[in-house]
Amino acid sequence: MMRGLCKCNKRNEFMLLFLLTLFLTSTIIPCSSSASLQEIQETENQFSYNFNSEINNSNQVNSLSEFPEIKKAIRPEEEGFYPYKPILSTTDNSDHLSVKDDLIYEDNDALSLKFNRTGSSSSDYIGDDYSVNDLGYNAVYYETYITDITAIKDFYSYESYSGGLVGILRDRPGNQKLAQGFEVKWDQAEFYRSRLYIEGAGSTDEIRVHLVSSYSENGRIKPDYSNILTSTNWYRPNNLPAPIMNGTTILELPTYNFNQVVKLSKGFYFIVLEFRDRDDEIADLFLWYGNHYSEDPLKSPLSYQSLSTWGSPKWLDINFNFTLEVELLPVDLLNQPLSISNPLYIELRDNEVLINSTFSKIENQFTGDHLYSSNTSANIACVRYYTFEIIYNTLSTYTITNSTFDEKTCFWNISWPSNQISLYYTLISRNLTLDIPKDWNDSFNWYYNQTSSFTADRINGKYISYLNSNSSAGLWKIETSSPNHLYSASFSNGILETDRYDLGYWTTNGTHAFGHNGSTILLSAIIRYNTTSVINDTTGFLNFTLYDRNGNFIQVKNPSSDNISFIDLTSYSSSGIANTSSGIFETSLTFDPSLNGSDLPGFWTAVVYWKNGTEVGFYSQKIVVQVRTTFEVLCEKIPESEMWTDNILINRKTGDSLKIRANFYNLSEPFFTGGGSHLENAEITVLPSWYSSSINLTYSNLTYKTSIAVNSSVGEYSLELLATGPFLENHAFNLNLSVYFLAAIEPVGFLNCSSFYSYDSTFRFQFVNISNPLNITIDFQQITVLINDSSLSDEFFSHQTIEGVTSLTINGEMTALNPGIYLITVYAHHEDFMAGYLEPDAYIVFELQVCKISFDFSLDIVENQIRQLEEFHFQVGFTIETLSGMSNTNIKTVLLPQGQIVITYIFAFQNGTTKQNQIFIEIEESHSETYLFDTDLIMIPWKVVQVNYSAQIILEDVLLDFMEISESDSYLETEIARPKIIKLIKHLITEYIYITIPSIIILLIILTLTIVFLTYLRPKKKKKIEDQKKEMYSRFSNILTNVASITKIIIVHKESTLPIFELDLGSQIEVDTALITGFFQAISSIGKEITKGESERVRKFDYGEFVVSCASKDKFVIYLLSKISILEEIEKELEDFIVWFNNIFGFTAENWIGSVDIFHTYRVQITDEIVEKLYIWTLNPLYLNRGREQEIKKLSKLEQDIIKKVKETNNVTISFILENLEEYSDEDKLITIFSLVENEYLSRKQLEF
Repeated sequence: MMRGLCKCNKRNEFMLLFLLTLFLTSTIIPCSSSASLQEIQETENQFSYNFNSEINNSNQVNSLSEFPEIKKAIRPEEEGFYPYKPILSTTDNSDHLSVKDDLIYEDNDALSLKFNRTGSSSSDYIGDDYSVNDLGYNAVYYETYITDITAIKDFYSYESYSGGLVGILRDRPGNQKLAQGFEVKWDQAEFYRSRLYIEGAGSTDEIRVHLVSSYSENGRIKPDYSNILTSTNWYRPNNLPAPIMNGTTILELPTYNFNQVVKLSKGFYFIVLEFRDRDDEIADLFLWYGNHYSEDPLKSPLSYQSLSTWGSPKWLDINFNFTLEVELLPVDLLNQPLSISNPLYIELRDNEVLINSTFSKIENQFTGDHLYSSNTSANIACVRYYTFEIIYNTLSTYTITNSTFDEKTCFWNISWPSNQISLYYTLISRNLTLDIPKDWNDSFNWYYNQTSSFTADRINGKYISYLNSNSSAGLWKIETSSPNHLYSASFSNGILETDRYDLGYWTTNGTHAFGHNGSTILLSAIIRYNTTSVINDTTGFLNFTLYDRNGNFIQVKNPSSDNISFIDLTSYSSSGIANTSSGIFETSLTFDPSLNGSDLPGFWTAVVYWKNGTEVGFYSQKIVVQVRTTFEVLCEKIPESEMWTDNILINRKTGDSLKIRANFYNLSEPFFTGGGSHLENAEITVLPSWYSSSINLTYSNLTYKTSIAVNSSVGEYSLELLATGPFLENHAFNLNLSVYFLAAIEPVGFLNCSSFYSYDSTFRFQFVNISNPLNITIDFQQITVLINDSSLSDEFFSHQTIEGVTSLTINGEMTALNPGIYLITVYAHHEDFMAGYLEPDAYIVFELQVCKISFDFSLDIVENQIRQLEEFHFQVGFTIETLSGMSNTNIKTVLLPQGQIVITYIFAFQNGTTKQNQIFIEIEESHSETYLFDTDLIMIPWKVVQVNYSAQIILEDVLLDFMEISESDSYLETEIARPKIIKLIKHLITEYIYITIPSIIILLIILTLTIVFLTYLRPKKKKKIEDQKKEMYSRFSNILTNVASITKIIIVHKESTLPIFELDLGSQIEVDTALITGFFQAISSIGKEITKGESERVRKFDYGEFVVSCASKDKFVIYLLSKISILEEIEKELEDFIVWFNNIFGFTAENWIGSVDIFHTYRVQITDEIVEKLYIWTLNPLYLNRGREQEIKKLSKLEQDIIKKVKETNNVTISFILENLEEYSDEDKLITIFSLVENEYLSRKQLEF
């Protein structure tokens, strides 16, 4: 049968399935901001919103023709039901807009590039420096226009000159020459002076300096001493001024003035030092120092023995240079200082950057120190233009409305302040530039100090203002507009586009409320520049936010109560969403359950907002947010019964009434009982299929009700219930009504039948129309047969109906039922008839017993006690029995088949050895119902302590499939007693006649001692054991008698005298327990007991025909009503129990308010403790402890018999065992039972109270 609370329409079913799936996979960016979207975005993606909801409501519906059609689901009754505050625009700040203030300054400068000695030949340079002041602005670039370059006279250093222009000439003793070359790089230059550093050793040494030309020999340039161009006078080296030093570094050399100025052409020349010793001695300390005074090889010893002869002087190359500086002036043909038009001619550089022409441009940061350097000393005149810029971060705000794509409705207000411009240099130009996207409006307003009295243009996507040389501070502002870049936005639930969504909902387990998410709203948005070009800019982000009907953003919910379980991991805003593909943005938000009115149903606003600094898109749409509900429909099971069911299949007869109750619950707020909050203002209708109009259910006592008259003919009908209401999840529910006649199956003859395996069985019955007063029989349309609830196929049975009586025959060979009892259920079906309001088909149950024939046999030792050295024999007994519980069954005679019985017995000797033997008994055909077989006598050897035996039956031919044969496969055990003395002596004499006389004497002594033990000591010990057994039997008997007399146990809260727990064991007292406990409390408190119990805390007094025993502990009292006074042992257990009870439940009595729920909850544990402590378990059935089943063989025969009885019989009690096993005394049985329970071979079953 179909069961359920409601049947939702297909749309809701698909929606629910999708939302459950989406809940597991969606990722919503959590947001815990306050109620404004501005704060949300500052937290999430540095977006900020301030929404303007004051725009006329007529603008709230988007007029975009490009937007996809939204399937509306707004119902008429919802319009105006709640006030609605739409979100129609947004105001935000842009962090991407800035204004560039371009400044151009002019600076005239003159430089003199001269030789600068630093003391190191690698760092000497020709140049001059200048500085560009840092104005605090961003230096963009500067341009230089060189107007003049004129060479000037200056020294040039040649120490590091390569090419072999150094040599030594020895022409005679006491006279030698040292040459250092240099090059004139210009077409013409005038030579003035030279600088160098020489030391001589003797006081008579003299030097002079010559300027000579050069010649080439074997690729080497050498001085031409024969062509002296000019010379100096003779000097004594030691009388010359010393160089200016800085440690070991030469900063300035001594200068040698020549006799005349010489004009030189481009080429190589030498400065030659001529040395002479006036005493014509060989000078060995004549030194011409290098630039680094103290470092070899620049310090150059010149004295060495020449390999050449004095008669043929020759210049010798040496491998190191000497410090040499010559003063030159590049000149033109007119002997005027050389004017240079191309900076490359002199390798002019600015901070090592080569200058290619008289115009140069250097970008990036250029402020600070600059060095103009070249290979020629010169004066330079130039004009420089410095370009600086100031970047103003603007305060850029905009407001965008819910408008058509590409319509310029994003209104911008861009403002910034500027400071006074520095005038360190001459300001010649100033422009303000705002770089904007190409789709911004060409029309704009540019204000300076609230006026627009200057020129501004839109050029190449920029707003530009020309200020010329205006350096004043001021406040600037631009007003313009840009388009809405949100091309389209669609909302869906994952299946279809809709504007209706459900809030989350709550469920409960009776103590806790559990929150669940509701619908998920999916957004798909497209951002475009124009109708054909999407925006694929990864720096743009989209925001999707939901606002409730009051225009508020709902914060993340944090339940404060421990019994409310909901973790709000998401907010109603998804921020910083990057595009999934070119211009495509997709995200989703999931609705939460409401908590203390946090989420209200009504019209909400879904807001989509995108921005990329200077590009903005906006769209908002009204959506319907409804509460999740549940709809429950109950129908009266049977007319006028006030019994209700949620079954959607209802049966009625024509003329009956059908009462319907419906409960409509709101699940949006937490609840802890029932199905939710009752909805009172909903509209619930029912439309019976035989009615022409719907019926409204009326609301009364928290439920909707109606009663419908079933005035239709026989047939199948439906009733459609609709539950609707403003902003409520709607429900449709269908009931199926069957209108029918009443029918029944009545037996013809017996309801039971007996048969054998493979025999057919026949049952007879009638199918009767009981709606008809005459109970006429009718023909069924279909019959169904079940055997023990399993359906039987049609080929397994047959039926025929004659004069209204149906005979049903079950084929025995095909069903092949094993022996046992089977229930045969027959269902008869007719589409116009039913068995009752709750049963669609009439049925009848027959009982079929398939009988079996059993051959049971037993194997026993005939003798009651067997001893060593005596004989015994086995007896096998057969019983042939037909098992049938029904008298009307004809059982045929059964023959015992032929076969063989094999008896195996094993003697176990006291030394641990065993001996196995077998006996074979032949079975012949017999018609008797009982048959006994006796074996021959078997002698038991000496020292056999146990015999184990078993039997197995082997039948040659079994003809009947339903025959059951029992077999004894496991071994039985029998203890063997010691031999009688006479038998033993006789055996020993016979077997050990060779024993000597001393051995016989010893044996007689032992025999004498044995006789003394058996006649005196053993009876005394046996009497002690007998006394112990009597004492134990008396104790256990008294316990059983006491337990049997207990009728009722009551536990009372002492202070209030109210009963909190009671256990009835067969009491006939029919009075108010609360009244008698108050009486008991009064009696026990004033001490009117008939006697004091053996335990100090147990008191006793009479109550009618009962003795009341009571014990107390702190807050609780226990009363035990019995027909006799209970034993001291039970009194002590009664006291122990109330101590245990107080320890467990004492905490509940501190501030007890009368609730007994906790005692009902732990009723089983309390009852179990009472049963255990007060020996009430002796009334319970016993069962075998399977954990010790393997140890049973070690027990005595009485113990094994008791365990066997428990194992074979259900619900065996102590009284049952005492009444059975008659071969044992009650004393032995009772003591043994308690011993088996104590040793955990047997356990008691727990009573059900």
